[in-house]
Amino acid sequence: MIVTSSLIQSVNCIRGWTDPKGQIIIEKGTRLSIKCVVESDNEVYSNTQLSKRLGFFFQGNVKVDQKYINILNDTAIELVIPKVPEQESMFLCKFDDEKGITYNDVKVGHKPDEIEHIDCVSRNWENLTCTFKKPYNPVYVQYELKYRLDKSSLVHICQVELSDPDIFQCTVEEVSYRRYSENFILTLTSTNLFGTRNQSFEFDNFASVIPGKVENLNKIETSDNITISWLASKKLAVFPKNFDVEISINSSLECNAKEEKILLRNFTTHKEKSSRSVEKNIFEYTIPVKFPNKWYDVGVRMKVAMAKDEEKMWSEMEKIQAFTLSRAPDNPPEINIGSFNILPNGDAYIYWKHLHTCSWNGNGFNYSIKSSGKQENPSEQHLTYAVYRQDFNNRTEDTTFYIRSNNSEGMSRDASVLVIPGKNRRLRGPTKINKKSINGTYVLTWSPPEYNVEEIISYTVFWCTSKTELINSCESSIDFKEHKPHETTFMHESDQTVNFAISANSRTSTSGMMWAKCTTANSYEIGKIRTARISRLTSKEIEVEWNLDCTDLGIVAGYQIEYCPTNKPKTLECITGSENRTNITTHVEKYTLSDLKPYTTYKIVIRMFSNSTMGPPSEPLANTTLEDAPSEVRNLIARNVGNTSVDLYWDPPEEINGVLGSYDIWKNGNVHHRIEIPKTFDSEHLNVTKMNYTLEGLLPYEDYEIIVLACTNKCSVATTTKIRTTIGAPGGFKKQPTLNDKGSTIFNSTYTSGIISWDEPEFKGGNLDFYELKTSFQGNDGTIEKNIIKLKSNECFVEKLCVTNVTGTVRFSVRAVNFVMTPHAKDRDFLITGKKVEKNSQNYCVNDEVLLESMRIASQIDPFGYYLYGPWSESSGHTCHYNNINSRQYILIMILMVASLVFVVMVFYLYRRIKDMKDILVQMPPGLEDLQSEKIKKGKDSSTDKIGKPDLLHNIESPYTMNEDEHGRLLKRSLNGSINGADCSSSIHSESSSMDQAEMADEIEYNDLGQQNNMSDGEIETSTAAANQRPQSFIMNSSVPKEIAPILISPESISSSSPPITDNIPKPNSLIHQPKTPVSVYVAPPVMHSTPIPPQINSNGYVTHSMLNPIQSNNGYTQLNALGKPIINNDRHFIDKMSIKTPIVATTDQEGISGYVTHKQLSDFGHRMQ
Repeated sequence: MIVTSSLIQSVNCIRGWTDPKGQIIIEKGTRLSIKCVVESDNEVYSNTQLSKRLGFFFQGNVKVDQKYINILNDTAIELVIPKVPEQESMFLCKFDDEKGITYNDVKVGHKPDEIEHIDCVSRNWENLTCTFKKPYNPVYVQYELKYRLDKSSLVHICQVELSDPDIFQCTVEEVSYRRYSENFILTLTSTNLFGTRNQSFEFDNFASVIPGKVENLNKIETSDNITISWLASKKLAVFPKNFDVEISINSSLECNAKEEKILLRNFTTHKEKSSRSVEKNIFEYTIPVKFPNKWYDVGVRMKVAMAKDEEKMWSEMEKIQAFTLSRAPDNPPEINIGSFNILPNGDAYIYWKHLHTCSWNGNGFNYSIKSSGKQENPSEQHLTYAVYRQDFNNRTEDTTFYIRSNNSEGMSRDASVLVIPGKNRRLRGPTKINKKSINGTYVLTWSPPEYNVEEIISYTVFWCTSKTELINSCESSIDFKEHKPHETTFMHESDQTVNFAISANSRTSTSGMMWAKCTTANSYEIGKIRTARISRLTSKEIEVEWNLDCTDLGIVAGYQIEYCPTNKPKTLECITGSENRTNITTHVEKYTLSDLKPYTTYKIVIRMFSNSTMGPPSEPLANTTLEDAPSEVRNLIARNVGNTSVDLYWDPPEEINGVLGSYDIWKNGNVHHRIEIPKTFDSEHLNVTKMNYTLEGLLPYEDYEIIVLACTNKCSVATTTKIRTTIGAPGGFKKQPTLNDKGSTIFNSTYTSGIISWDEPEFKGGNLDFYELKTSFQGNDGTIEKNIIKLKSNECFVEKLCVTNVTGTVRFSVRAVNFVMTPHAKDRDFLITGKKVEKNSQNYCVNDEVLLESMRIASQIDPFGYYLYGPWSESSGHTCHYNNINSRQYILIMILMVASLVFVVMVFYLYRRIKDMKDILVQMPPGLEDLQSEKIKKGKDSSTDKIGKPDLLHNIESPYTMNEDEHGRLLKRSLNGSINGADCSSSIHSESSSMDQAEMADEIEYNDLGQQNNMSDGEIETSTAAANQRPQSFIMNSSVPKEIAPILISPESISSSSPPITDNIPKPNSLIHQPKTPVSVYVAPPVMHSTPIPPQINSNGYVTHSMLNPIQSNNGYTQLNALGKPIINNDRHFIDKMSIKTPIVATTDQEGISGYVTHKQLSDFGHRMQ
């Protein structure tokens, strides 16, 4: 604004104005219109057309093209830009391109952009800060960020901080920070003049926490580890998630150890109670260390485990120092198989490599050496070697030495073992050892021993610093390095005096150390290299090796290698101007010639030179380099680009580098074709200027990257060209259109509405300008209707699918269409467009009017343009039915019928199950079964059955067993006391015979016998005597037939007294047996006594044990009081198979009584019998 004002003030101004005035804010892509009017009352310009002298300047100095200027009248012009791009600019209206009138600030912006990501972090779980970068928009956008907790409707506002105009930042302070909630929902509202955009973001609160520095970092040191413990920041004491922990550790600089980092994922704590019995989350970890008795720097930092693995999510590093404890050395000193030297006088020097101070493990470090020979301890011992003064030259047996490390804590467990072989087993040492120093570099050379060379598996070079070059003179620790048996040169850089020694080693022996003492020759004449060869060959390199005699080493200053390519292998004549020379000034015995041309024959010659003379050349060496990839093809051109093919032209590679085998043609990452080259083809000698190939099978309107490779045994670098095929017909569709119908019914398949949709074709072949949807209806009455509509989108809504009342099939198919413009087109950038479909609106299946209008405009822009139609898709059909039952309805009816049948079967099955459950008879307790049967038989004649016979006794199936216990003894005493002493065994037998024919229905329960167990002997006798005087109406029976004759009891038997029975009294485990033969007994009226008959029937109507007396017969009649007596059968086998289930039933010819007899029934019966 200030710059613009200054600009206007710097020119002569003329009165006028613009419309609109001041700042203009519009949306990108809309029309910009600014009118500039100059006042016409200026005397100087009153007689001229002022508008032609007006103009607009962009940013004040760039004149706007006249095509955007409209002259409105003599004093006014209008700046019109149809679709103004996004910008912040200034338009200045000038008169005569010099005099300013006025200006407008123009801001062309857009609706607020979407924010892709909001970065929220919580510092030590105390507050929350959210930031994001504001997208560029010339029109000011106001942002508001709110948040709420998951599953909560309460909204909180994040307080905005105005720090950076390009960065949005807001902070939720600790007071309102809901730090215990895991998930937040962020809502961002972006607003400007053109609209408002609302966005929601899910935010994991715990994953955004950046922990504070750890607290209470402590350590516990041992010799091999350091155990550290710490607490998380106090704010994180109750943090619910695990942490990642990074521990850094490095030792002191003297050990030259790099910093080591340990990463612990999902590291958890262990709980420990303090002196106040408060649990603390203690982190603890044990770090293994290498060096005892050393200082270590230990650092710890933390990150929430679920947070992103970014540097900013880690806490600050907390550091502590720890000093490890001492222990005995872990290792002995390092030695080599040849680490000894024997002097001519027989003394032996034993050498070892001094351990680094970090391996001492403690204070007071030294070495201990013992010998297996007569002299166990050395004559002299130093820090790096020991001396044994003995005659080892003549010793035939091996001598073993054990060397250990020790300190104030003890001695190393292991020992380094060195064996000096006896003189007969000792190898010969290397020969021709020569040492030379050149510009601070020592060069040591040697030759193999004269004998037993095949046994040597390695050489060991030893060296140490010294003030003199005397042998065995070392002031520093000796060092050594092993070399392969074919390596005979060693170089070492040093600016000090260094002594060297070499040993030859086999698998079982060694020569010991041989100190360097080679002497060079006095002659300065340079000889010829006699041994040279090519040791390695590639496509671009040749390695040459040679050997020198020891006498030449002292005077050789270097080597010169001459090489050149040749096209005549027989004569080895160099190609003119191709000679190369390389000087080698270091003492080496091999050299690699590089940057050679592949598949080329080279001649090589080697010369030695001294500081003053060049030696003669060696015999020439010749060989051909291997094949390699050719250079890239040249001048690749694509011509005649169509919609399915293109013609390719190129020149062969400039460098073939072998035998050209083929050309590989690739398109978009896939090999399309390989052109094989005949073996007789030689592009270097044939005049081949161009190669060509037609690449076919391309898709229309696709971008292709085409590369061509030339190949020998390898392929060249790719030569690339890019094309786009011309517009063609679109491809077909993989799937037929789909119909999502809305409104079909079960019994009427008429589809009232639906959405027809389809996928894009397999390839577009162009801009895919529109689709054609073909709808055809074929009725069952033979009617056929077709309709084709044009659409821009790939779905539409059909309000009524079946519009006639004729049954038939509606089918849909679709095809894509491209419009091809010719060079006659007035606007090659024109595109056919269609109407915009709103998000929630329906796009009906009718011709897109906007599309049709756009097609009309296209035909005007290019009258010669044409359309390319893709194939119709497979049609999808839907049937319309009216009052007819279709296959779906038939299936539904069948399903209903089957379901009904299954329901009926289930109901019938349940009915049968319920009926079977109701028919189950209830097993009544003994004594209640006859009462239940009486209720069932009420109203029927109880004296006869279906065939007119008297009522039968039944349901006697099993024996009744009495144990020989107190109950049985009481029963026996009762029965003896109730009989008058008469011997009735014959009567009983007779009665038993006749009663075998009777059919009984009930049984006496043995439980009634137990009711008398609680009675005294006197009570039992009194009760038994009374029972004998009392009328009885019961008969004991066992198993009987289903049909039996009635039992008739004679009157005489009622009043007669029975003598006591001893043999037929029921005993324990005896069967109360029912006779098999029915007996008819007449029951006479009972004999009345003056003494009242005590009741012998229980209150519940059951028969007592006193009734169980044998049946007595008197004059052919059975006494009434004998009707309840059991018939004894002592057959134990029969007892095991029989039992009594039901009580005895007695019947008479006078309204007899049956079943269980109560006291009242028995009394009434007695009165009737009188």
